[in-house]
Parts: sequence; C-alpha cells; structure tokens
Amino acid sequence: MTPSGFRLNSLTSAVPYTVSGNQILFQVSPVTPLSNLSLSMNYGLSPFWASLPPLAWTILLELAVVFAVLVFQPSAGTVLVGGGPSDTMRKYIDLNDEKSTLRQEADRMEEDLSRGAVNRHEYKRRRRLADIRMAEIERSLGPVKGQLSGSGARYQDMVRRVERAEADLQAVRVNIADLRNQYRSGKMEKQLYESLTSDLERRKIRNRQTIDTVIITLREEIR
Repeated sequence: MTPSGFRLNSLTSAVPYTVSGNQILFQVSPVTPLSNLSLSMNYGLSPFWASLPPLAWTILLELAVVFAVLVFQPSAGTVLVGGGPSDTMRKYIDLNDEKSTLRQEADRMEEDLSRGAVNRHEYKRRRRLADIRMAEIERSLGPVKGQLSGSGARYQDMVRRVERAEADLQAVRVNIADLRNQYRSGKMEKQLYESLTSDLERRKIRNRQTIDTVIITLREEIR
C-alpha cells in the first residue's frame, strides 16, 4: 500500500505485479531461498511524505510481498506426505502387498509339491496363474516406481532397495530349486544340502525384511 502523495513513475520487477489504486501487489508464490525478488522503482512523493524514514518503506514492501504470497498461493493438488505423493505411495504399497502374498503362495505350493500334498499337474496350473498375475503387477508397478522415485532421492533409494531384495529373492529360489534337484538325484549329501538350504533361507528372510521395512515406512507416512 502506498502513502498519500505517492506517484509511481516506473517500476521494473523480477516478479509479476499489479497496481490498483494506492496498492502495488507483487505476485510471488511460492517463495524459496532461490526466488529473485529484485525490483527497481522510480516514484514521486510530496515533501511531507518524503520525510518518511527508509525503514518504513522497507516494511511496506515486505508486507506487500507477504500479502501476495498469501493471496496467490495455489490450491493444493496431490497431498504430499513426508515429501512423497500419497496416492503414488498407496499404489506402490498395495501392489507390493499383493506381490508379497503371491510369493508366499508360491512358497506354499513348493512345499506342498515337495511333500506330495499336491500333484505336479495341479502345481503347474496354480503356478501358471500366479505367474500371470505377477507379470500384471510388474507392469502396473513400472510407472508407479518411476513416479515414486521422481519424488526425491529418499524414495528413489527405497525403490532400489526393494528391487535389489526382490532380485536376490528370485536368485535364492532358483538356487534352492537347483539344490533340491541335486539332492533328490543323489548328487549331494543330506548334510550339505541342509546346510546350503539353511543359508539360502536366511538370505530369503533378510530380503523379505528389507522389503517389509520399506513398505512399513511408507505406510506410516500416509497415515
């Protein structure tokens, strides 16, 4: 707001502004440490108002900037929680929860097959359905992981940790299946088979804990 007797001759500003009556509104939103708020003003003032201290002018300009920030602050779009978009985080969590359920189902099918609780034909049928659904989830996860990774370095690191853990889980499954085949064909002694399998099971647990930790962290952020 300009004082009585103020006459604006020219104004050059790094940010948009409007002049309305005795007000000069600077449209600045959002304001960051990198924002360029420089301006150059040429004005006239009556002798009475010329005695106004420079500090008062500074206060007036600062109030104008604050007012502009409040008035022209854009309305919120996607809600941000902990620095990440909540909708994307929910999708990522839901898809990974379903992947975890499918992995557990695959492990149960392997156990059922090994102890003869299910025949090989039924095992292949159920496993094929699970693999189809897993492929669908992976396709859906692709863009979601990209969006979440783009939300910041912290989320990018989370996504990478999950990807590394999942890759190692797959390697563990392949190794366990290979050891089982060698043992059943008589190419490996029972003690060695159990020792190697035990090591792989511990790796599986660590990888699952890594994935669970990331998912739990994200779930806590959107509550």
